[in-house]
Amino acid sequence: MQTIAEGVIRVQLAPRAGLNAYLLDETVLVDTGMPHQRGRLERVLTGQTLERIVLTHAHVDHAGTVAALSAKFGCEVLCGTADLADLAAGISPPIRLGRPMIPVQRALVRYRGLRSSALDDGDEVGAGFVAVGTRGHSPGHHALWRERDGVLIAGDALFGISKTLRTGVFAPPGIDQPDREGCTRAIIRLAELRPKVIAFGHGPVLFDDAAHQLSALAKTLR
Repeated sequence: MQTIAEGVIRVQLAPRAGLNAYLLDETVLVDTGMPHQRGRLERVLTGQTLERIVLTHAHVDHAGTVAALSAKFGCEVLCGTADLADLAAGISPPIRLGRPMIPVQRALVRYRGLRSSALDDGDEVGAGFVAVGTRGHSPGHHALWRERDGVLIAGDALFGISKTLRTGVFAPPGIDQPDREGCTRAIIRLAELRPKVIAFGHGPVLFDDAAHQLSALAKTLR
């Protein structure tokens, strides 16, 4: 685990920061990893009083253990309004494949779903963070923003690692942009926040020159 700001802990769920969750003030969990990562998160949360789980979006690698964890800790779950149906069904279809899903793909993206409360733009989620609507990677995607110290939890609106394993700040890969215009608008909106720290769903946390790097990315997309 890594403390990245006051009351914000990154929980690494895959090597090379390939997948991350975040714990806010030891009471709010942001994203829950893949179904097989339940044990890792339960160990991290042992002794904590978890009050809320916030999902940046309802894809399997971010919501895969949410049903089990919410039942174990008796906490509420918040997820973007437009992702609630996918979350309830426990499915996140692969995107931009250009052909129907084959059975093995369908199996890989399924998880135990649940009905949750809606998360909307501007909602306060705890620890000083508010939701920022960033539709694009998924219809109901939200990033989380804390203005007082410039910390941005970007979910998958931004990636911290490229396909060639370079680190920095990147747009989601093409296959992860079912709504390309939405992804672009989301990146431009986040750049306008001028974050000092960017915490990604995928990739190491960016501390140095975060606002400049994000602004440069946004300029390439305008």
